[in-house]
Amino acid sequence: MTNCRAEIQLAELSAFVHGILAGLHLLGIVYNVRCHNHWDVLAHAAATAYDIHAMAGHIHDIHTLQEIQR
Repeated sequence: MTNCRAEIQLAELSAFVHGILAGLHLLGIVYNVRCHNHWDVLAHAAATAYDIHAMAGHIHDIHTLQEIQR
């Protein structure tokens, strides 16, 4: 077994970073909706969806690693 605590911490950091990025892309959506930049809204929406998906994957990894550690 590898160092589970270090892997958990890395997954927590990764989930945090993707959460922050998703929030920033949401701000980009709001700004670009107000400026009527429809292509930029679409790009930010796609990036937000990816970051939320990645964050969920990291959270799943955290739970899996915590179960292994027990």
